[in-house]
Order: sequence, then C-alpha cells, then structure tokens
Amino acid sequence: MTATHYDIVIVGARCAGAALATFLSRASARVLLLDADPMPSDHVVSTHSINPPGMDVLDELGVGDAVRAVTPPSRIIRSVLDGTTADLVLPEGRAVYCARRERLDGLLQNAAVSAGAEMMDRTQVTSLIHTDGRVRGVRAMRAGREHAFTAALVVGADGRRSTVARLVDAEEYLGYDAPRACFWGYWNAPAIWKSDPAYCFDAYFSNVEGVVRVIFQTDDDQLVIA
Repeated sequence: MTATHYDIVIVGARCAGAALATFLSRASARVLLLDADPMPSDHVVSTHSINPPGMDVLDELGVGDAVRAVTPPSRIIRSVLDGTTADLVLPEGRAVYCARRERLDGLLQNAAVSAGAEMMDRTQVTSLIHTDGRVRGVRAMRAGREHAFTAALVVGADGRRSTVARLVDAEEYLGYDAPRACFWGYWNAPAIWKSDPAYCFDAYFSNVEGVVRVIFQTDDDQLVIA
C-alpha cells in the first residue's frame, strides 16, 4: 500500500472541514478533504440558522451570494419566554439565513475544490498513522480498498462521535446529558405566513413551561419547524 502525501488531511467535509480546506488551500497548502458519507447530503443533526457574522465568513468563502439567492432573509426574530415577547430587528443588510444543509455543504465543498483541495467522499478513516509519537496521516477504506494518506497535520472535523477524536483518545470537555430532545421537519409555507398580521416576524423561538418551539424560513419557500 503506497502512501500519498499532503500538507494537511481534514477528516469531515461539511461546514467546518470544507471551510477550513478552502482557507488552507488559498494559503497554498496541499489539502485532502475526506468524508465517509456521499457528498453533498443532508445532515439533520446540525446547525440550520446562520447569523450575520457567519454570513460574513460565507462571503469570505465566496458562497454567501449563492445562499442568499435561494434562502430568504430573516431580519425580525421573535422570542417568547413564558409570556414575555421580544422582537430583535436586525439592521438593513444584516440578516439570519437558514439554509438547507445539503445545498450549503455542497457550496462549501465546491469552494474547497475550486481553491485547490482534493476531496474524497465515501471514504471511511479506519486508523491513524503514527511516526515518532505523532499522528502523521490516516488509513481509510475507499471502494473496498485501503489507502494511506500521510500529512504533517491531521484535522478531525468529523463532528459528534468523531473517529479522529476516538482514535487519539481525546478527552471530552463540556460534556453533559441533554435535558430534552428536539424533532423537526420541513413544510411548504402557508399563505398566512406573510399575509396574517399574527406572523409579523421572520423567525420564531419560544420556551413556554419548558416546551421549546422554533420556526425558520428556509430554501424553496419552506419552513423548518422544531
């Protein structure tokens, strides 16, 4: 098995890994971006809403306008806490965008590849390569064959239950048992969403007697309701 060398191997090709790959590739690093899943694909257990500072980063990455072209802006965000209502009104030109992850991740992955990164999806990291007490690469299965990729640096951007974190026995910090679960889905926005005065906001959060409800505008005239 012949090892292919890179400056940096990033494990996890979604919003964190793909964005990092773009910035590093622009700085002339030779980057390999790996992900076990087929890409792009929807990822429901993750961030939906992107606040204005996040949109600034997407603009730096060159994908902000593509997000705005499909995802409606949310400038009036309503919060309700046990009967108390407050509206946050963002200034002109600043908004929250709730982009569907399959499209967003695809935009970020394309940006990374355009910047010069090499991306391999359907590639499952199985072990790490160690040299002189340091991690110097990964071994991964791709199309039924094991491959070795060496690098000066390996980044684990593979989220919850991270393979890289498990393989290096990383210590968990800020861990806790979640006190509640959240379920959400996507529905076509009804006509009253923008015509009824009761819905004079673009996004909604409430916590009433411990029950949390969330509504965001998302792509293709849909609402994500949690």
